[in-house]
Amino acid sequence: MSPKIDRMQLAFAVLDPTCEWLGVKFAGPTRQSRPAEPVTDTCAGLPIASSQLAEPRRREGPTREIAEDCFDRLQSKMTPLSARFGGVPSLADSVDWSALLANLEHHRCHTWILYGSLARGDHHPTSDIDLLGIRDDGEPDRDTRMWRGRFLDIFIYAASRFETVGEEWLHLRGGRVLRERDGSADRLLAHVETIYQAGPQRLADHERQSLVTWLHKMAERIGGRGPDDIEANYRRAWLLTQILENYFHLRDRWYRGPKESLLWLKAEEPDMYAMFAEALTPGADLTAIRRLVDEVTALAEASSKGI
Repeated sequence: MSPKIDRMQLAFAVLDPTCEWLGVKFAGPTRQSRPAEPVTDTCAGLPIASSQLAEPRRREGPTREIAEDCFDRLQSKMTPLSARFGGVPSLADSVDWSALLANLEHHRCHTWILYGSLARGDHHPTSDIDLLGIRDDGEPDRDTRMWRGRFLDIFIYAASRFETVGEEWLHLRGGRVLRERDGSADRLLAHVETIYQAGPQRLADHERQSLVTWLHKMAERIGGRGPDDIEANYRRAWLLTQILENYFHLRDRWYRGPKESLLWLKAEEPDMYAMFAEALTPGADLTAIRRLVDEVTALAEASSKGI
């Protein structure tokens, strides 16, 4: 917030439209609290531009002390997402979440969870806004479109879809609750975290051997009959797309998509990360790709023997 805005001026400017959201009723110089609505909207925890503030009105009732208290409570709710998400800057803070949820009201969702790179903080300027919406009933739905210069990728389900939660919802890990009812979103995210911490079921020996064999087979076929062999080029792209996921499966770790997986490799296994980086470079030599395959399969075989 702009430091030029006086705390009292700001508090009075936002007092009327926000007291309902804060769950506070002001009656003269005394404050009477009352229960908040069952649907909790936390998406408004974002900065308000000074240009959005109305001019303060002279009014009877709240004292400066009450207005100051209102400001403190409002400011705690308006902590930028960059602070709430662990100090990650920019894109999350620039999204008008209240406006977005208002735009999505026709979906009738009582719960909204932001997930993906924007929630985790490893986003870039072209990252999607990934949202999960939960409503009381209705068929599954998808909302994919451009909104204010950003792509939306929204999945919507009935609450009954979450009566049992399995590994298919691991992509929600690290998600941020924008709106929820009765703590259901927090419980869902906690369940997802429990599944993640338990780890994946270890591959059976025949499944592990199948992945290893496929990698070696593909590595042999990508040479083809020259640069114009379209099938060989297709297999090359297929192998380079699949090998990262296979690596995590072979190491008995969750695969959580290319971005998170590559970041994990860079931090935890820099030598392996360097090999992936070399093989994934456009125009990489076939020897670099085959060297990566050999290393991945060797580590997988060592892992299967408990080495």
